Amino acid sequence: MAGSTMTAADPARARSVGQESKNRKTAWFATEENSWKANLSRPEHEIKFEFDAKIPLRDGVQLSANIWRPSRPGNFPVVIMYTPYDLTSNWAMGEAQYFTSCEYAFAGIVLRGR
Repeated sequence: MAGSTMTAADPARARSVGQESKNRKTAWFATEENSWKANLSRPEHEIKFEFDAKIPLRDGVQLSANIWRPSRPGNFPVVIMYTPYDLTSNWAMGEAQYFTSCEYAFAGIVLRGR
């Protein structure tokens, strides 16, 4: 076939690559070798927290939100998390603390109906 780059060895290579990924027991980020963590943003700011802020909708319903933001003045990009679950869980608070300390505001909003 003209222009084809497949060779007889390609199917064997594909099988070996597939086998390598099956032999890997953990994801790359869960390994003991954590040098990639050194490249993450470092928390640098104190956090200002607003509990149970009300967000009015056009139909009169008010959504409940917890809002975390850096304590210094300024405008910040916002990470918004909509959830039907409790915003005081360790997971939600950990996410909020991470993003806020890296100069993002974080709004956890409880979905309508809760």
